[in-house]
Amino acid sequence: MNPTYEIIDLRNPGFPVHTASLARTEALEHGHLRVTANHTVYSWNMQSVGDDDSRVAFYLERLDLSGATPRLSPEVNVPGLPLGYDAATNRAVTAGIRSEIVEMSAQECRNHPKYAEYNWSTERCTLIDTPLRLVEIEGDNASLLAEQELSAEARMTNVLTTGDLVFAQTREFREEADDEYWEEGWERIEVSVVTGLGGEDLDVASTFELDAWRLEPRTHEDTGRHLIVRGDWRSLVIVDAQDPSDPQVEEHPTRNYCRDVSVAADAAYCALRQYGVHTIPLD
Repeated sequence: MNPTYEIIDLRNPGFPVHTASLARTEALEHGHLRVTANHTVYSWNMQSVGDDDSRVAFYLERLDLSGATPRLSPEVNVPGLPLGYDAATNRAVTAGIRSEIVEMSAQECRNHPKYAEYNWSTERCTLIDTPLRLVEIEGDNASLLAEQELSAEARMTNVLTTGDLVFAQTREFREEADDEYWEEGWERIEVSVVTGLGGEDLDVASTFELDAWRLEPRTHEDTGRHLIVRGDWRSLVIVDAQDPSDPQVEEHPTRNYCRDVSVAADAAYCALRQYGVHTIPLD
């Protein structure tokens, strides 16, 4: 089955209407859909370069829903995996992907901040570097404006964008090993608040420690503040980055594990299975 965008008119929630099907490019991989504030839907696809599946290229897809008829813009070859897109400024944030294979021991490999894979038969280590990149989109062309390396000692594990902010999670760790098994050593997880999505350069405004394995960014509609919401064991953590240089972190206990998190303009909702829904005001 060929991939498509399916357009559903929800102006009457009780009577949804299928209005259009738009074909997507056949590719090795397709990204999830994201919606910007000005009604632009964007996604990405990954295609092989020529006949060599070991070399790939990434393409940004944009779907304009502001008019009476949905319109799919020409896809744009971008330098890296697309992470966020701002249609108002024609800026995108991507993760650059640079790999190398080196000879080193298994423990050295697994403790390397850029570790991706270890080949036991060849005793070679694959390292991948993933810097953040700021890209300008002009028509169907993309140009690299800036590149930001978050840490030389940590691995970037998660990136989410909301509005004009980028939240990037890094993990620094050390593992110990003997002849029989691996043991977890220590780890430090941090989140960096990166600004500059609408400009010419990226800047790390602040960095703080947070075991943020699950990031759910939202923009507060009334104040424009930016949030990260994390569901954890019997707690919900909210990070208010209205001031990117001084993010405020609040932890709210919940009765049980937060299975699913939804964020509206004025509250965060945490589903607790048989215990109901926990509501946390955001004003």
